[in-house]
Amino acid sequence: MSEQVPPDAKVIIPQETLLLRLEQAEELREFAIQMWLQNPLLAQQAGDKVKELLAPVQRSALS
Repeated sequence: MSEQVPPDAKVIIPQETLLLRLEQAEELREFAIQMWLQNPLLAQQAGDKVKELLAPVQRSALS
């Protein structure tokens, strides 16, 4: 079980862990973008926010 940390406690995250998490987040973001680009109906179901997020990606893909 995880140790409980008080809400006001400062936690130091090692740089290696932080960089790994950022890399994982970027991979997940790229996967989601590709999935939405390959399946426009799925992107439409996700709503207006997804359309806003995809607009710059779609413009750069067309250039």
